[in-house]
Amino acid sequence: MEEKYDKATRLYKEGVTLAHECTTESMRAALPKFEQARQLFQELNAQQEVAYCFQWLGSINDSLGDKQKALDYFAEALPLQSAINDHSGQAVTLNNTGKVYSDLGERQQALKFRNEALLLYRALDDKAGQATALHNIGKVYSDLGEKQKALEFYNEALPLRRAAGDKGDEANTLNNIGKVYSDLGEQQQALKYYNESLPLSRAVNDKLIEAVTLNNIAVAYSALGEQRLALRYFSESLLLNRLVGDKLVEADTLSKIGGIHSALDEKEQALRYFTESLPLYQAIGDKDSEARTLNDIGLAHSQLGEKQKALKYYNEALSLSRATNDKSGEAAALNNIGGVYAELNDNQRALKFYDESLSLFRAIEDKGGEARALNNIGFVYFASGEKQTALKFYNDSLPISRAARDKHSEAQTLGNIGGFYFESGEKQQALKYFNESLALHRALGDKYSEAQILSNISKVYEDLGEQQSALKYSEESPLLTGRVESKQDEDLYAKAKQLFEEGVRLCQEDTTLSMLNALLKFEQAGQLFREVNAQFYEAYCLAWQGIINESLEDSLENKLRALPFYERSLPLFRAVDEKSREADILMRIGNVYSNLNYKQQALKYFNEALPLARAIGDKGVEARTLKNIGSVYSALGEKEQALQYYEETLSLIYPADDKHSEAAALNDINVVYSDFREKVRS
Repeated sequence: MEEKYDKATRLYKEGVTLAHECTTESMRAALPKFEQARQLFQELNAQQEVAYCFQWLGSINDSLGDKQKALDYFAEALPLQSAINDHSGQAVTLNNTGKVYSDLGERQQALKFRNEALLLYRALDDKAGQATALHNIGKVYSDLGEKQKALEFYNEALPLRRAAGDKGDEANTLNNIGKVYSDLGEQQQALKYYNESLPLSRAVNDKLIEAVTLNNIAVAYSALGEQRLALRYFSESLLLNRLVGDKLVEADTLSKIGGIHSALDEKEQALRYFTESLPLYQAIGDKDSEARTLNDIGLAHSQLGEKQKALKYYNEALSLSRATNDKSGEAAALNNIGGVYAELNDNQRALKFYDESLSLFRAIEDKGGEARALNNIGFVYFASGEKQTALKFYNDSLPISRAARDKHSEAQTLGNIGGFYFESGEKQQALKYFNESLALHRALGDKYSEAQILSNISKVYEDLGEQQSALKYSEESPLLTGRVESKQDEDLYAKAKQLFEEGVRLCQEDTTLSMLNALLKFEQAGQLFREVNAQFYEAYCLAWQGIINESLEDSLENKLRALPFYERSLPLFRAVDEKSREADILMRIGNVYSNLNYKQQALKYFNEALPLARAIGDKGVEARTLKNIGSVYSALGEKEQALQYYEETLSLIYPADDKHSEAAALNDINVVYSDFREKVRS
């Protein structure tokens, strides 16, 4: 019997040694050691040792991603520990069970087990255990989106961790408090806690926690729009990760660097880092993070316009999340697949996947995900022309995103509601929602979205006839989408902006001499904006040069001069995703070709402008485009086609009560009918 116990103990120690190596191979090799030790201990009725083996088997399977097996082993350990009154071991097993449920997205189950662990630690007066349980309960509430509740538990854990004198644990809790503030959009408060955590991890020479803290600091700076500063902290973190050999945190850092490059619109760079992180997650068996990274790679391909590749990676992520019963990852993948189909204008499929993701987000009580899914469903209905249905979903999403303190989702939804009111002709209501969205995007440091909202506000003022306000907001928008990175760039940018403003002022004088001087100003400004990669402003400079050339004299020669400026501005407006300006330029190019009597070329550009006008919900541009298409068909002698487009124009103008445009449309229709009558007479 003693020999059997010694053999079991030897196998157990070999298993512990292998498990501590923390590689996939060593952990897999540890499993049979613990299983053999468990069988021997069980034969000896050594229940304490059997429970220890079950704990190890559960923890290793958890690390290898086999969550169900982990739960099964922990479930075997619990009654044994209860029977022998090993309440300390029982608390550890309850806590570990809670972790697995948390990883699976079953957060209510996670709370149940972690609260049971807390009660035991309190009964044992184990302060360190209480701190761990409180910390872990805080993490579950944070994942549920209940950030204030999370802060309560973290703040209860913090003094206990300080009293225990474990600076590493204290640093960890400070980190998590910072993360909650970061999720709430309070980045300066987050940085305060991260900067408290950093010297603690350095004091105990804990490179891993130091690397995690540097990561979090980088995330906060990224949210503040300081992307280059964020990259600096990520790079520091990456060096530490590689030094300590922690593949998981290294993979996380690579993934986040990819996210920064994605935010900087450096899509190929983003794809490189995401792709580099993927085999690391696969090597350590972290299925959840592997699925998330597959989603990230899919997003990068989607942004590069490679929609089929995006679907391939999203579907891989979906299969993996389902295989590991990761409901949160499954919901994210379904949402992303819906997004691709929405971009491909396959609205029925988009709705199918969005609806599935919504059900899952609700099942796991992920309020932020639920709000995003509702918003996305609303957007599909909006694009399908079902505007009132879209508004219903936006209004359902808004209070949920606010309750979850998901400011990014709230900002997007407010912007979408603003878009609804803009299209409905309720300009003041549109401004109200756009301005609310703008304030949130600025607080979040989301420069790209801020630029888009500024552009929308500019368009509202333009439609209201308030040109100075429109110009003010349009000038702010391109400023945010450029990349001004050095003092020299700042000087060039300032000079370019001055030249641009002088050009605008000269145009307003509206004399031939002032227009010619403006041409020179816009040419000089455009060259400088190109040097600092301010594509939006460069596009405006080119557009202005085209407009001025057309306006100087109503001649075919001047229209030919305008054409290359419009054509050069078009890819720049596309690059910064400025759809309203893209539609305007396509219209202008179409008009030039129509005036030059290249009617088929004109039709090509007008037909490109039409879906853009519809996508941005601008009825005015849509009506003008339809009218232009009708004019081309009329000139080509295809009167029935012309009539169809003129009548469609009239249907858009009539509800807006635009008497001048209505009269013009009716006149166009009368001209076509007159042509029909002439044909009958002859």
